[in-house]
Amino acid sequence: MRQPAAVARAGIGARRGQRHAGAIRPAVGDALEHADREPHTLGDRHGGADARGHAKTDPEADAGAVKSYTSKKYHYKISYPPDWIVTPGSGNYSDEFDNFVYPYLYVYRDVVPSGYYVAVSKAMNQRIAYFKSHYHASVVSNKSIKVNGWPGRIAILKGKDGVVNLQIQELILAKGRIGYELELMGQLDAAAADKALFKRIYSSWHPT
Repeated sequence: MRQPAAVARAGIGARRGQRHAGAIRPAVGDALEHADREPHTLGDRHGGADARGHAKTDPEADAGAVKSYTSKKYHYKISYPPDWIVTPGSGNYSDEFDNFVYPYLYVYRDVVPSGYYVAVSKAMNQRIAYFKSHYHASVVSNKSIKVNGWPGRIAILKGKDGVVNLQIQELILAKGRIGYELELMGQLDAAAADKALFKRIYSSWHPT
C-alpha cells in the first residue's frame, strides 16, 4: 500500500519566487509520513509579500486580453494578466507572476517518491498552520475542488504582513505522486477582485 505524503511548498516543497525569496523550505521527502516518526512541519517557504507596492491590478483589464505561459520545468500551462511578468523558477524556486505589486502568484509542482502519494488534506492543513504562524492568518474557507480533472482543496485566509492586511488564496491539486500548488497573495481591500482573478487563472491551468 502506498503511503501518504504531505506536499511541502513554495509550492509543495521549495523556495518562493526568486525576487521575493525567503528561507529554503524542506524538501517534500522531509514531510513524508513514516511509521517510526512524525512528519516534519513546513519551513518558511516564502519571505513575505513585498509591501512596497499597493497598486491593484485592474479587474476589467484582467477579464480581457491575457497572456499564456508554459512551464517546461514544472509541466503546466496557465493564463495570466497581460501587464504581469513571469519569473521562471530555477533550482527549487517556484514560478512567480506579478506586476511588482500585489497580488503575487506562485506556482509549483513536485513529485513525491515512489510508494507514496500526495495527501492533499494533510498538505493543506500544513499550509494553513504555516500561514497562521507566519502571517497571523485565520481561515475564511477550506473546501474541496476539482480543476480540469484534478482533485484538490482551495483555502482562503485573512492575514497580515507587517502593516499590510492580506488575503491568501491557496490551491493544492494532486493525482497520485504528482502535486501542484498555486497561491495568490493580495491585499485584503482587493479581496473580491482577487478572488475573481484567481478563479480565472486557476481555471486556465492544465498540466502539460
